[in-house]
Amino acid sequence: MVVLEWNSSPVNDLFADAVITVVLRAQCSTLPSKSLPSTLVKVDRMHFTECLMETLAEMFGEDSVGKVVKGERMMVTVNDRSAHINLRSLEVQCEGDDVLQQIVSTAVTKLYNSMAPLKV
Repeated sequence: MVVLEWNSSPVNDLFADAVITVVLRAQCSTLPSKSLPSTLVKVDRMHFTECLMETLAEMFGEDSVGKVVKGERMMVTVNDRSAHINLRSLEVQCEGDDVLQQIVSTAVTKLYNSMAPLKV
C-alpha cells in the first residue's frame, strides 16, 4: 500500500501523477525481480577514456582537452580553470569553480553509466 500526500499546485500535481504512474506500472509489471541484472560489468577503460575525451572536446572545444592521459588522470581546461578527472574513481576536482566541477562530473558519470553493459 502506498499513501501519497502533497500540497496541491500545478507542479506538485505533476510530480504526484508521475509517482502514482510509476507505482501502478511497477505493480502491474510481469518481470520477476530475479531476472533483473544485479551488477554491472566493468567498462573498457581505454574506450571510456577515448569517448570521454571526445565528449569533453564537443562540450568545451578541442583545445580544452589534454591529449595525454597521465596514469589514471586527465585534465580539461575551460576559461583558465582546470578540472582534474580521476578515471578510476570518476572523481572530478576543480579548485575555485564549483560549476565547472559539477558540469564535468555529471558528464563523466553519465557517460560511464551509458557505456556500462548490464550483466545478464
